[in-house]
Amino acid sequence: MNSFSKYNNKKQAGFTLTELAIIFAVIGLLIGFLWTVGTTVWGSYHVSRTNQQIVEAVQGIRDYYGYKIQKWSDIGVGTPPVDITRLMDKATTLPVEMRRAPSLGAGNTPMDHDLNRGTVTGGSFYVFAEDNIVTGRPNNSFRLVLQGISPTDCTDLLVSLPLNSDVIGFLRAGTQGMAAGTSIVIKKGVSQNAAVPLPLTYKQAQIWCGNTLNEVDLEFALQN
Repeated sequence: MNSFSKYNNKKQAGFTLTELAIIFAVIGLLIGFLWTVGTTVWGSYHVSRTNQQIVEAVQGIRDYYGYKIQKWSDIGVGTPPVDITRLMDKATTLPVEMRRAPSLGAGNTPMDHDLNRGTVTGGSFYVFAEDNIVTGRPNNSFRLVLQGISPTDCTDLLVSLPLNSDVIGFLRAGTQGMAAGTSIVIKKGVSQNAAVPLPLTYKQAQIWCGNTLNEVDLEFALQN
């Protein structure tokens, strides 16, 4: 009876403090690994989704207006730059999920892109009518503005955008720290100051996305 009692006590003793410490350390490492992987995957999804939203917006604007007008002034838009976000919203040229309140219907609803993680309220996505200074055609381009983007998301977005695709009519891009107010412009096919060749390298994108919150500006031709 005494032998069984001793054996039972040993069996119920459980893990030692050292063993528990090792177990918790392993669990902590696993949680940290899974959190890192999960965060990376989730971040990649948002970058990919924003890429898709940009391409859909460009395609929608060019499909709707590119064959109807030669320049923005043909539909009464004033001297660039002019905020035409509401006009694009009413014309349903932009992805519906970008609206803060899609149930309200198209028109005059604040727009958001997928990389705004709640840091900018009241809208973080805008469209501006612009002069196409790359090809010298006035009133013939538009600029997409995405605000409130973290440095990592901004970097990943710039290096993954299909800016070399002639189909989307990309002209130039820039980043602007929302607080600092500085900007760097990338011009495609034009030799100017601050111009760089595409595709953008990860290191270049990191430098341009160094602000706590970044604004990304992308300009496209209304027609090819």
